[in-house]
Amino acid sequence: YEALRASMEKKKEVLVSLSEARANPQQIDWKGYMPVVPNQMGIHVLPYIPLEEIIPYIHWTFFFTAWKLNGRFAGITQIHGCDACRASWLADFPEEDRAKAAEAMQLYKDAVKLLDRLVEMKAEYCKAIYGLFPANSDGDTIRIGEIAIPVLRQQSKKEEGIYKSLADYIMPVSEGRTDYAGAFVVTAGVGAEDLKNKLEEEGDTYNSMLLQTLTDRLAEALAEYLHEKVRKEYWGYAPDEALSIPDLYKVKYQGIRPAIGYPSLPDQLLNYTLDNLLDMSQIHVKLTENGAMYPTATVSGIYIAHPDSQYFMIGSIDEEQMKEYASRRNLSEAEAKKLLNKNIS
Repeated sequence: YEALRASMEKKKEVLVSLSEARANPQQIDWKGYMPVVPNQMGIHVLPYIPLEEIIPYIHWTFFFTAWKLNGRFAGITQIHGCDACRASWLADFPEEDRAKAAEAMQLYKDAVKLLDRLVEMKAEYCKAIYGLFPANSDGDTIRIGEIAIPVLRQQSKKEEGIYKSLADYIMPVSEGRTDYAGAFVVTAGVGAEDLKNKLEEEGDTYNSMLLQTLTDRLAEALAEYLHEKVRKEYWGYAPDEALSIPDLYKVKYQGIRPAIGYPSLPDQLLNYTLDNLLDMSQIHVKLTENGAMYPTATVSGIYIAHPDSQYFMIGSIDEEQMKEYASRRNLSEAEAKKLLNKNIS
């Protein structure tokens, strides 16, 4: 145990102070930046999006991962459906992997069959709400419309000496000009419980589980689809974007859509803040006491357009930032500690 303790101590991250982190943000040339005014300001509801439009955006690698099949098996989704092509794909695997590859092949076949069934049913699972608003940053707080969204800043010591916060990518209020930002909630699970319950009543646990993993993937696909629409049309800051869907997976687009509960916005209770801004009930999404969304196949987050913006992880923070964040969020220190327990070093 002494040896284990010593090895863990070596792995411990070195944190810089909060004041040092804030003194070294990602630098943006705001003087040379002209924000694009969104084509559609305010809140907009998409009460029904046909599944046929969303299915092409499914990232199948993560679907197979959810079924404990690693990413290389997702190659089956690129194979022609004829017997000869499938047999050739299977034969390319080492003998010890062929059973897993055959499992992936059958799983994909079943998934497509279930998706076809949903399309035939004209299932109204996919809904979205988004808003585009004037925005500015004030320190480590982003103000979108009338709503304040406090965010965290990296503190793990970096060689390059830059400590990022999402607030770095929104024009500071001190510049005296207005920037813009957005917020969104998308769901692919409204009404899916009815079919899930029907399958379970029929004893078809496999297709019930398949439906759950497919709706989870559809929710992420819908987030990808809507973000593309926002960039090219609804906000319109990248009207000439011409990216393939694989390019979208590689984040070759301008701007970001950090999701609540994910590495740069780990505070899941911010869903309540987003709900105050958008009113998720308009697309039949409800919040649990701890900020989780129901249906579970739902994704929420914010839109940032600046070309320098990028995804990142907050990582570890110290007690000082946790306490200061609690104050900005009007939470008790105990509540903030519980929310950010994975981040507090």
